[in-house]
Amino acid sequence: MHYHQSFLIWRLKGGQVNANESRHGDSVQKYAPCLCRRHSYYRKYPTRTNDLIKAAKPMGLEVNQGKTKYLVMTRGTRDNSHLVVENYTFQQVSDFKYLGVNISQQNNMHNEIKIRISAANKGYYALEKLFKSKLLSRRSKERLYSSFLRPVLTYACETWSTTKGDEEKMACFERKVLIRIYGPILENEVCRRRTNREIQKIYRKPGINAFLMSKRIKWAGHVWRSNGILKKALEGKINGKRPRGRPRQRWIDRVNDDLNKYNQEVTIADSVDRDRWRNVVEAAKVLQGL
Repeated sequence: MHYHQSFLIWRLKGGQVNANESRHGDSVQKYAPCLCRRHSYYRKYPTRTNDLIKAAKPMGLEVNQGKTKYLVMTRGTRDNSHLVVENYTFQQVSDFKYLGVNISQQNNMHNEIKIRISAANKGYYALEKLFKSKLLSRRSKERLYSSFLRPVLTYACETWSTTKGDEEKMACFERKVLIRIYGPILENEVCRRRTNREIQKIYRKPGINAFLMSKRIKWAGHVWRSNGILKKALEGKINGKRPRGRPRQRWIDRVNDDLNKYNQEVTIADSVDRDRWRNVVEAAKVLQGL
């Protein structure tokens, strides 16, 4: 399986359906496959979609045209027309959500991170009274942040290829929460807000950037040891000519950069040794994402 081959994400009502399953009477279930493909194979896609529709009919499945969308990822000229296959017309979208993660046509995580920060911000204001309460200790408020807000902020962060701008936005949100937890400081009879360095000295736990780094390294080791389709996609090479301009940062490039910050002699292949890799993951939290 190569990157350039089109792939389908099936969202079936009532569980997975395969060719060996029997039909329940004469009822026909409708399904909505999210068609996500690369621009280079756009001409062949109507034929492949038609083959999918024909293969689904013997299993009692019918395409739900209203819920079926398709997404094109390209750095070249974009065709915004809809996909027409026989009597079906599928709408092209710029992004869609799959398993709670936003997938965009730019093939980057900027929009997804903005959505994560917005969701965590809603959670923050929902818990604001608890963060302001004098009945709760700082330790309890820290646990509220790490147990409720941070999981919302970092959902699926193992797969992110973040930039410095993305990490700064997330660190800014974390500082906002910690400033609310620790409150101002009285100095010369004047209240002032604590500085970032003072906040970090009090917190004494891995920052959000270090947390991202450790989760990414941990997931990289899992992928390398899996010997499945994930590892094949990681090691696969794309055939064709590379577009002009600086190559975009890939997820594996971000992982290698994280490993170099820890030790330049450590590579992803070392994840075969689980004990050593566990030490690498724990050490990444101490780096504070720097």
